[in-house]
Amino acid sequence: IIHGEMFDVDEPMLKRLDALEGHPAWYKRVEIPIAYSNGCSKCWCYMLEHFKPGLLHLPYISKFDFHSLHKDQQYMAPSARSKHDTENFWIDVKREEFYISPLQFEELYPYAKDKY
Repeated sequence: IIHGEMFDVDEPMLKRLDALEGHPAWYKRVEIPIAYSNGCSKCWCYMLEHFKPGLLHLPYISKFDFHSLHKDQQYMAPSARSKHDTENFWIDVKREEFYISPLQFEELYPYAKDKY
C-alpha cells in the first residue's frame, strides 16, 4: 500500500512537474492503477528506476508528509544545494551506468533548478 495524494493538473502543470521531478533522467513518470475509498482510477506517478540495489535494504518511511520530517531534516530547494551535494546524491542513488552529472542534468532540465 502506498499512501499519497492525487491532484488534477493540466498539461502545462504536468510539464512543470516533469521538470521538478527530473523526468525521465531521475524519476520516470508512469501511469499506475489506484484504488480509493469510493472507486478506482489511473494516475501518473513518478518512480525511481535504475537505483542501486542496496537502497532496498535501508530504512524507509511508510507514509511521507512534510510534517513527518525531523526538525533537522527540512526540504532544501535545488538552488540552495551545492553542486558537490547534488553530484554525491546522484552517485549514492543511481547505478553507475545511469549516472549523469549535475551539469548534464541542468542542461536537460533547465526549468527544474528554481521554478518550483
